[in-house]
Amino acid sequence: MFVLPDDLRELYRSVGITLDRFHGETEYRLSMPARYVVDKEGIIRSADVNADYTVRPDPAETVRQLRTLARTARKRQTKPTEQLKTASAHLLAVGVGRSARKENSMARENSFENKRVVITGGSSGIGLAVAEEAALQGAKVVIVSSNAERVQEAIKSIGGEAQGQAVDVLDEKAVERFFMNLGAFDHLVFTAGDSLLLHELAVTDLNHARSAFELRYWSALAAVKYGSPQIRKGGSVVLTTGIAGRRPQNGWVIAASVCGTIEALTRALAIELAPIRVNAVSPGVVRTNLWQNLSLAEREHLYDSVGKRLPVGRVGEAHDIAQAYLFLMKEAFVTGQTVVVDGGTVLV
Repeated sequence: MFVLPDDLRELYRSVGITLDRFHGETEYRLSMPARYVVDKEGIIRSADVNADYTVRPDPAETVRQLRTLARTARKRQTKPTEQLKTASAHLLAVGVGRSARKENSMARENSFENKRVVITGGSSGIGLAVAEEAALQGAKVVIVSSNAERVQEAIKSIGGEAQGQAVDVLDEKAVERFFMNLGAFDHLVFTAGDSLLLHELAVTDLNHARSAFELRYWSALAAVKYGSPQIRKGGSVVLTTGIAGRRPQNGWVIAASVCGTIEALTRALAIELAPIRVNAVSPGVVRTNLWQNLSLAEREHLYDSVGKRLPVGRVGEAHDIAQAYLFLMKEAFVTGQTVVVDGGTVLV
């Protein structure tokens, strides 16, 4: 019998997911928009969204991944309805882990199983979401961040074979040493970033403005310079930019310049490093610590006001954006591209 552990039941109760047992099966009623049934053999079925969708993961692996989803929901204190949507879409997208049924050879080639993914800036925000999503699909993730405590917290949160190391990514020599000792891997994701510099040009301190490029551009360049020689055949690099370069607003001169630079860098690297694929993700406004320089009230006002203007009706969550990184790592026919994931911000 497939039995759900008590601690997992409690985690799900804490985020509003109810669990019912009927006819010898455990039903995960995710309220909206899907319902999942896990039978005693560990077969996970989607009853509402895709009746034909069935995978056969190892029951222990199923429990591990469901536990990760529940902990993520509670840690982020996401509103229940939004978390249920995220969890439902997530379970469909990843097939709850190791599927015994592969549709074709391309699916096998694009799997994260046994792939090693290095995520710079992976201890929080979008980087952590990418690490969690990749690990759920079988990747062996390596977290890189300047904050040793957050690295350990991220490793514990992800579980499995996750590894990590504290590295000052502003120190070129430290970055070089890290990659020399790391060994071969498959994908490099750079999500490290700091609070945005948003000032009108007339009052901008140019020395401070130059520093805005240190982490987002020069550190990314160093990571690619020393990391790319270690990337295995079929691997990729995914950088991070932002919509400021495409839809700048008043006071965004420096932010737009940094974002535009990363897009140009992405295209240039795709040519120079070929056949390694190089792409970038351009998020819109996302609930992350990127906005920590604002007070809680100011952040919530920003999220609410921006979300109401967007076609999708809300700002992004880190796990929304993470799916774009996973796509770019897996899709072997995309390089030199910047994928915008902004809820329609550039349209309005």
